[in-house]
Amino acid sequence: MSIFDINAVPVNFGKTHPGTAGAPLPTPVEPQVVALGKESGVTSPPIAAKGPQQVDKNQEFWVDIEVGALGNPVTNLKVVSFELTYTNTAIVDYLSYEVGPFLTGAIATVIPDDPNGKVSASVYRTTGSNSGYGVVLRLKFRTSAQAAAGQTVSFAFAQVLANREDGSVQPLSPIGQVVTIQPGSGIRADDFTPTEFELVQNYPNPFNPGTVIEYRLPQASRVTLQVYNLAGVKVASLRDGMESAGRHSVVWDGRDEMGRPVAAGVYMCRLVAGTYDKTIRMLLLR
Repeated sequence: MSIFDINAVPVNFGKTHPGTAGAPLPTPVEPQVVALGKESGVTSPPIAAKGPQQVDKNQEFWVDIEVGALGNPVTNLKVVSFELTYTNTAIVDYLSYEVGPFLTGAIATVIPDDPNGKVSASVYRTTGSNSGYGVVLRLKFRTSAQAAAGQTVSFAFAQVLANREDGSVQPLSPIGQVVTIQPGSGIRADDFTPTEFELVQNYPNPFNPGTVIEYRLPQASRVTLQVYNLAGVKVASLRDGMESAGRHSVVWDGRDEMGRPVAAGVYMCRLVAGTYDKTIRMLLLR
């Protein structure tokens, strides 16, 4: 079974049962893997592998799979499947994955083939779809302790299939990533304790429907991380309690504390940790 066979499941779900007695069965949609890059002469939205440009040896790092762009969004995306290949398998290993925030409530199937430098994956919504752009999947890798400065690992898409909610194909233009091993101690960058408090600008921004908010704590602190609208009314409480020193992140899915999607617009995210108090502006598109 190919990873692309999964696309037919969410696309055709519920389409094989008649709505009324005696009504004809609808014809199931049969998604097809298509040529990448162009749709009616217009450049298709991208699917990009985005990771760090440089890493140390023996370091864990993430490669984010992002679809669409601010000026070139995807429309009514329901499912995307792909094969991501990577070179120099002797110095890099696949570790794990996380579902990204873009496809609301998405499910992922990930099949690693580390010896051959390939990860096959499918990310899909069982109901509904999303338009816009954002991260659909995050893949974690680790470089070897034997990696040498100057060695590179190239990530590229071998095949891609994406379908909209109506079953039509959403063409995507693939963009790869090259990661270079840099000189260093071999200690993971994430192991270093931050030297100061910091609330990092959310990404993506603008976003729809989810965004990642990162913050850094130089010492264990009581943390509150809350989202407000422009009227100063609290929309969501993302963190409230003691947290250890280090780098932290949380995904806001564009919903209030009752689980209801909020309206498009500008929202403020405020971090209070000890005497540190900072607010960033976030733009939600619908």
